[in-house]
Amino acid sequence: MARETYAQLLADLVDDFGGSKKFFADLVGITPSALSHFLHPTRYTPPPGIETCLRIATAGRCSATRVLQSAGKAHVAALLEALYGKAAERRRSSAFSKLTPEDRQHCLLLRMMTAPQRRAFFDILAGVSKLQAPRSPARRRPARRRLTR
Repeated sequence: MARETYAQLLADLVDDFGGSKKFFADLVGITPSALSHFLHPTRYTPPPGIETCLRIATAGRCSATRVLQSAGKAHVAALLEALYGKAAERRRSSAFSKLTPEDRQHCLLLRMMTAPQRRAFFDILAGVSKLQAPRSPARRRPARRRLTR
């Protein structure tokens, strides 16, 4: 499945809106000219800002995550989902909450990585684990009993 472009998503939202493009642009807080540029981007058209994406999601009654991802702001969408998404409630009640603060920070950093970064990270970990020979647990001798008189 091809990734939905921002222009395609915006065109669908404007069509489903039911009002005029000018009214949609006014609701979003942009000019009709800016809306036209977003609908028909050139390679010089800058992507919309985060606030504009959130306003478009509100006006178009669409998921903010979907709009942000199509605008190339997947990292912001992931942060919003982590804070307010359905998974946030599950995480609060899961084993994630039982981690130490340092381990929790490591998990969050891992989640913020892109897929290629994550693959490279796990490849490095796999290489390090192959270099280290597995250690057998240290055996302790039982304590000697002293004879008491």
